[in-house]
Amino acid sequence: MGRVLPCVFLLCVTCPAYAQTKPAAPDTVGIHVKLPPDSYYERGRLAAIRRYNTRKATTGGFVAGLFGPPGWGVGWIALKAAKPGSAPSEQSAEMDSTQVADFARGYTDYVKEARQAAFVSGAVKGTTTTAVVVVVGGLVMSVFLFVILSAITQSG
Repeated sequence: MGRVLPCVFLLCVTCPAYAQTKPAAPDTVGIHVKLPPDSYYERGRLAAIRRYNTRKATTGGFVAGLFGPPGWGVGWIALKAAKPGSAPSEQSAEMDSTQVADFARGYTDYVKEARQAAFVSGAVKGTTTTAVVVVVGGLVMSVFLFVILSAITQSG
C-alpha cells in the first residue's frame, strides 16, 4: 500500500505524452506537436488554434448574459446559426480533396468549440454583472428608503 500511493500520485500529476496544449500566443509560428503524416484533421485544428480569435463570441456572450436566461437563449440560437468560417486556403493548397476536407473539418470543429466556450464564458460574466448590479442596487435602495423613512418618522 505504501508504494502504490506515490505511483498513483505520480500518474495523476504527470502529463500524458499525447496531450496537446494551446500555445500561449495565438500568432505562434511553430507548434511542436508530433502528428502522424496523414492527420490533416489535427493540422486543421492546430491552424485554427493559431488563427482564430474568440473576442467577438465573448463579447456577444457578455451582452446576452446581461439579459439573463432569455439573453442566453437568444444568444445561443444566434451562435448556432453563425457560420464557423472557412479554413485558410494557403495552408491547404498542396493537399488533395480528402486531405482538404479533413483539414477543413478539423478547423471548423475547433472554431465551433472555441466559440461555444467563449460565449458561455462571456454569458457567465454578463449574468454575474447583472446579479451584482441588482443586489447592490437593492441594498443601496433599501438603505436609502430606511434613512428617508427614519427621518420622516423622527420629524413627525
